[in-house]
Amino acid sequence: MNEVVGFKARAFEGRNLVLFFLIAFGWTWIWWWVLFFSGWVSVPAGVGTSETDFGGINAVVLLLVAISPFGPTIGGFVLTALNEGRVGVKKLWGKFWNLNIRWTWLLVILLVWPGLRLLTNLVGQVTSGESLPILVYPDRVWMFIPPLIISTFINGGMSEEFGWRGYALPRLQARFNALTAAVILGVIEGLWHYPLMLMGTWWQNTVIELVLWFIITDILRTWIYNNVNGNLLAMMLFHGMGNVQSDIVWCCAALSHMYWVYGLATLLIVLIFGPKTLTRRRPALPESS
Repeated sequence: MNEVVGFKARAFEGRNLVLFFLIAFGWTWIWWWVLFFSGWVSVPAGVGTSETDFGGINAVVLLLVAISPFGPTIGGFVLTALNEGRVGVKKLWGKFWNLNIRWTWLLVILLVWPGLRLLTNLVGQVTSGESLPILVYPDRVWMFIPPLIISTFINGGMSEEFGWRGYALPRLQARFNALTAAVILGVIEGLWHYPLMLMGTWWQNTVIELVLWFIITDILRTWIYNNVNGNLLAMMLFHGMGNVQSDIVWCCAALSHMYWVYGLATLLIVLIFGPKTLTRRRPALPESS
């Protein structure tokens, strides 16, 4: 059994990782093609925001739409079951039920995305000389909570994190340092999201922009994942906060500002925490003979 201890697996498992990525892409891309690219379903208006309108989709189709992004989670559980059996599946599932999150890291999880977006907003105001709104819903600040719950426990965190962070990242870190593993996974995640860009539900305009965004995102996610010792509940919440940041803080004068602010913040984190593990843990002392 390839045990995952904390945020790192004992072995790389290259073949199993390839199979995992095939399942992750295959399940989701096939469903997205059947549902959206075939013309069967129109992409809901306002998708990705609290204003999403599912009124024109019946319950059965809505269920299919909901399960379509579960490729990474399905791949994670399938490969874990095949190679580690019931014990491995139980351990993977148990990482979601781990409530042991230090309050300092819980604050980081809740504040990083809206904080960076607020900083981007302020940079835009300074560079453009315009007065920009801060809150998206100043009279209904709570509007981000329903999509946060959905993005954390259904479509987003639950549908992806058991796979990307629960399965793939620990095995990548068995061979590569944390930064390299995050970049590799960021490229793959960016490509996995590519059909969403074609549907017009993503704000990037090119594959390069999409991949660059997910490299930045996955470095941040790896930083959180390693510092919460592989806690998947924390990762789902961080994933959800990333998805709903646009429902909290208004942005931007120019989208390029996001790349600069988020990119520089990520670079600063790498410099402070170090590329090897993205944590500030002291190396274990050698045992005395």
